[in-house]
Amino acid sequence: MLNKYVLALLVFSVIGCATGSAIAQNSPDDHRQTSTSQSSAAIISSVTQSSPGRYRIIGSVVDRNNTLACGLALASGRCVFSCGPGSPRCEGGSDNLSFGGFDLSDLPTEKDGTIIVQTFVQGNMPGLQVINPGGGSGQARWTAYTSTCCSSSSTIYSVTVDGVTKTSVSTRCDDSTPTTQESFAITSAGLKNFTASTSSACSETSVSGTVEFSANSCYRFNRVIENGGPVTHLESVSCPSSTNTHTLRQADSTTLITVLPESQTGNSSSSTAQEQPKIQP
Repeated sequence: MLNKYVLALLVFSVIGCATGSAIAQNSPDDHRQTSTSQSSAAIISSVTQSSPGRYRIIGSVVDRNNTLACGLALASGRCVFSCGPGSPRCEGGSDNLSFGGFDLSDLPTEKDGTIIVQTFVQGNMPGLQVINPGGGSGQARWTAYTSTCCSSSSTIYSVTVDGVTKTSVSTRCDDSTPTTQESFAITSAGLKNFTASTSSACSETSVSGTVEFSANSCYRFNRVIENGGPVTHLESVSCPSSTNTHTLRQADSTTLITVLPESQTGNSSSSTAQEQPKIQP
């Protein structure tokens, strides 16, 4: 097992050095996230200052499908594998975080005050993200969840932002199976165009528009029943310590930002009156 890690580290190190050389050719003000839909990425949970000019970054490595992955996280000359307890660190020793997680500490910044985080996952393009510990050009995270259910079928609720789609599925109202909620997607801060659609035997609805995400913040598109009909709430939520977002279902973890009315888009076999708030176990 260790030999496999060492071999992978050598390969990743060569890729990282080549990528780092390309980064060095950019101007100091060129703060870009070069990760694409085919790239791995780092979901940043926290950035804290450990000493003057030095920082600690905790997060998770995900593949191009935004799924926790065994890979390599690299920043400021330090790196660690995200393959679960016992994953080796480049500077020696091992990590005891859960699968997908990484913890990099004592990280110096670039000359412009940023930290460049690179991720490498087998079968994915390398990912690159620029973190500004002082804020400003930081990133935002978001996910989707439906708090509604249909009496005669499952409800599929999907939201798309920047070409990335997150889907939440709730079972029939009389089925106690928990509603699904995918891990966060990461995006740049600023104005974002979005589309949301819902499909069930009770109704087919959609809503689209523009929302604004702030840097270093987390958001959830939450479909709810309001005044007898479905609407989408954009909520500000507490950023979780990992990609496990199930704790965000508690009401005290959310702050309503805006209400987005939905429009009927297709015929349904049942009336919207049969849509209800989903009671979670």
